[in-house]
Amino acid sequence: MDRVMAAHINGSLVPLLKEAGALWL
Repeated sequence: MDRVMAAHINGSLVPLLKEAGALWL
């Protein structure tokens, strides 16, 4: 289950964080 959550986090949160970081820059 942890691997599934990690894959979901890497697949969805990382791009969102990158977009948020781009907005702050």
